[in-house]
Amino acid sequence: MKSSPLPPDLAKIAARLSARPLGEPASDHKDRVMAAVRRELAAARTPWWQPKETWHFAAAAVAAAVLFVWMNVAMRAANPPGWRLRGPGNGVAVAQTAARIHELVPSLCEREAWRQAVVLHAGARLVPAPQPAGRAAGALLLHELKEGGP
Repeated sequence: MKSSPLPPDLAKIAARLSARPLGEPASDHKDRVMAAVRRELAAARTPWWQPKETWHFAAAAVAAAVLFVWMNVAMRAANPPGWRLRGPGNGVAVAQTAARIHELVPSLCEREAWRQAVVLHAGARLVPAPQPAGRAAGALLLHELKEGGP
């Protein structure tokens, strides 16, 4: 006996469905499909300088220019030249601050007092924006830590 992939009741339904007559497509179906394909192909070949794409490009260029100008103005406002209220720190000032913190809060160990002093001195010159300084900033920090480190 040959095994069927479908149960008998589903096999009967499948046979009836495959035996039924199929309706013919509408007489203008082929024309509508071909017209839609032509429109899509023509839209895909539209060059970028035609009006639809030109406006998208122009809007993106204007948005990029506005963003660029806004970022420059924001950076200038965040990093005004000559408005540094404190001069460059040195290790002696950090060591004095650490000693004063340790005097005021004797429960803190010396290392923690030193860490708090470094944080206080760093926050005194903090600008809420990136300030590209390169290697000079790292060298200055290293110099401060060597002079008055714990």
